[in-house]
Amino acid sequence: MTRPEEQALAGATMQGEGRLPNFFVIGAMKAGTSSLYRYVSAHPDVFMPSDTKEPAFFARNWKRGPEWYRSLFDEAGDAVAMGEASTSYTKYPTITMVPQRMAGLVPGARLIYLLRHPVERMRSHYAWLAVHGNETRPIDVALLDEPAYTAVSSYAMQIERFLPFYDRDLFLLLTSEELRAEREQTLRRVFEFLGVDPGFRVPEVEREFNRTRDRRSGGALVRGARRLPLVGRLSRSVPSSLKRAAARALSRELPAPDTTLAPETERELVRRLASDVRRLRQYMRPDFDGWGLG
Repeated sequence: MTRPEEQALAGATMQGEGRLPNFFVIGAMKAGTSSLYRYVSAHPDVFMPSDTKEPAFFARNWKRGPEWYRSLFDEAGDAVAMGEASTSYTKYPTITMVPQRMAGLVPGARLIYLLRHPVERMRSHYAWLAVHGNETRPIDVALLDEPAYTAVSSYAMQIERFLPFYDRDLFLLLTSEELRAEREQTLRRVFEFLGVDPGFRVPEVEREFNRTRDRRSGGALVRGARRLPLVGRLSRSVPSSLKRAAARALSRELPAPDTTLAPETERELVRRLASDVRRLRQYMRPDFDGWGLG
């Protein structure tokens, strides 16, 4: 860590007033974190910001400063557990310095890491980018050529980035497969980990949120257009009925991208991930089967 970064971390813990979170859902992207966020935030003793689901403060929003971050929790009241969910916290090496920054500001926080079959997670990651217009390569090319896909699925590597700063007993490691198949039992484990009533029954517990296959097209185009000054000025003079019609046209159903992997591609991805899955076993419960990959 550089000396300026060390000084920033030391100062962050001392400045300002207001509560800071005591737990984080740190990922993984496309592993069910949106659903977990909804379930956990429904608990009456838990507060998670509703307006900013992924603050990403320790990643891309670090420069906004700790006072901005504290303000996200102004409405926490007397919540026992306060937290947030940002999947960018486990996107090393694309995003660096997260564990150092987090430990400097909230050293005793609890970390929940939701894991999914690593190849299936990569397929969903690819589909999400393709639906948003940020991935145009065929899936076999993209997953083999872009290291970020494999890095986000390298769960042991991501955990080991945090271990110099957070003891192992501050982690709760879950799989999206168990969250889907044993939802109420898994949420009981989460609530026990957070120190809130584990018997709370979550409304809509059977529902899953933010699935890629439910996405519609046009979102990236609309967001990009709104940033253009001329478009912004013109939109203020357009009748609401025309805006709604345009939104419906741009938000038409889009066929899901083809995420079928060639057998040789899947074998190569499994080969690349096998060592990480073997290391992951030491951090998981004894009955963890490594998805049969390592």
